[in-house]
Amino acid sequence: MCRVAWFYLPEDLDSGRKSFHGRKELLDSEHEDPVPVGSIIYHIRVHSLMEYEALETIGKPDHFRRFFFNTTTRNFVPDQVPVLCVCRMPYNPDNKMVGCDTCGEWYHISCLNSHTAAELAKHPGHKIQCSMCAAKESDLSQADGLNKRVLTCSPDDAPS
Repeated sequence: MCRVAWFYLPEDLDSGRKSFHGRKELLDSEHEDPVPVGSIIYHIRVHSLMEYEALETIGKPDHFRRFFFNTTTRNFVPDQVPVLCVCRMPYNPDNKMVGCDTCGEWYHISCLNSHTAAELAKHPGHKIQCSMCAAKESDLSQADGLNKRVLTCSPDDAPS
């Protein structure tokens, strides 16, 4: 006999899978069961989100956890996650993000306009600025007589 830890899929929750859940995301729990060793036919590796993102190669058995699911209360912890980007959605490790080098706000590449996303792919070393910071810097540059060249991240559907 051995003890097996249970991890849950987000769709096992009453609230179901959300758009911020990664494809290989599992929820940790306190649920453990003794099972016969011979009944185990497959194993997986469950990493913290930070460990998962640091993997050089993500294999079929690799998964990650960032929430804890309490099987008694059927709630998960944390029960709130920070929202980012103009879409105001939480971080999903399957959806690449870039950060503004000036203010630190993060944007999903998929939320940026197609011109900016194409420029990011061509010039990965450029300074990245959100449209708000670029506008502020442009105003300051014009006042100083400077002409700085930056890659501006301006979302297609920015909220008004």
